[in-house]
Amino acid sequence: MSTPPIDDSPSPQQTRPNRSERVFAIHAPPTVVWRHLRREIADGQTSDRVRIQHEEPPRQIVFWIRIGWGLEVRYDYRISVEPARARSVQPTGPYCEVSVEVSPVGIRHAFANVLALGRGIAPYLLAATQGLANLKQAAEADPAAKLPPT
Repeated sequence: MSTPPIDDSPSPQQTRPNRSERVFAIHAPPTVVWRHLRREIADGQTSDRVRIQHEEPPRQIVFWIRIGWGLEVRYDYRISVEPARARSVQPTGPYCEVSVEVSPVGIRHAFANVLALGRGIAPYLLAATQGLANLKQAAEADPAAKLPPT
């Protein structure tokens, strides 16, 4: 039997990570990260495989990628500015947190999920993780990422 926390700490249910979400810290301003993310999405839009559902520059974008018959994947990217760090830590420049939540839907995903014993989301999470790594590399290499925030 567990005892309730006596302070304001969140319950274990509130602190569990979302299994379909990946989060990266990127040392660049949100506007720079947004520009690179939007450029990647625009490349997919030209092939008619990407459909944007919702967009709030430079904080959130929700889009769908059609992978083929019976399979679409919803990506929900959120960009947030991290809270200020402790005074003892030296500032490292502009910094934000980018998270992506992945939600595959369709008959092909349902079938693959059954065959993979509930692990059918793994390939989409790997792709999202690689996408975040590429976004981080591009945004941090951008000369605008080195400028102080205005």
